[in-house]
Amino acid sequence: MKKFALIALILTVGVTCAFAATLKVPWFVDNAAVGSGIPPSGGSDGFFPTVSLVYLSSSSASVLNCTIEYYDESGTSLGPDAPANTFSINPFATVAFRPVRSDLADTNTNPLGQEGAAGNAIPDRPTTDGKKNGSLLITYPGAGGELGGAIWVYQQGAQRSSALALAHTLN
Repeated sequence: MKKFALIALILTVGVTCAFAATLKVPWFVDNAAVGSGIPPSGGSDGFFPTVSLVYLSSSSASVLNCTIEYYDESGTSLGPDAPANTFSINPFATVAFRPVRSDLADTNTNPLGQEGAAGNAIPDRPTTDGKKNGSLLITYPGAGGELGGAIWVYQQGAQRSSALALAHTLN
């Protein structure tokens, strides 16, 4: 009887545990205004305007239902709280999003916007602390490697007119 109970317990735990994978962006800065273009223009707040674009690419044949959590420089979670922390990526799709700004590209209202509809649906970093930087963690069910990507950082400096682009592999 003890063996049967142990087998039943193992099966119960095995069936109820879901496997999940994570993807982390170690740091980003995204302080440029909405619609500021690439490289970003502006910068009236005393900082060089910087646009960070996080690219996510699915290699899954299924929709990936993801959650996102943002952190400040001390590792404190900023949210957003569930259910506002979820988004989906279609099979084999690649999306780009700005982690701090909603910057939906629209030919009429925001022709220099940097996000498509799928990227704009990804929740932004809460700015209750007044900052526009941090790190983020994306969690999704399934095997590791089904979601990959990169982060590109574009900055307009006072002495240069071209973009500074830094790429970091997230896998």
